[in-house]
Amino acid sequence: VINPAFDMTPPELISGIITEKGVATAPYEESIPKLFQANN
Repeated sequence: VINPAFDMTPPELISGIITEKGVATAPYEESIPKLFQANN
């Protein structure tokens, strides 16, 4: 789907994911679950 309101960032350029729960960094398989465990 092409939507000019959103861009596609190549995965190799992503160094973190910022959310209202905190910042997740690689390896995401470990850091994302930790965000949700710490903020329940």
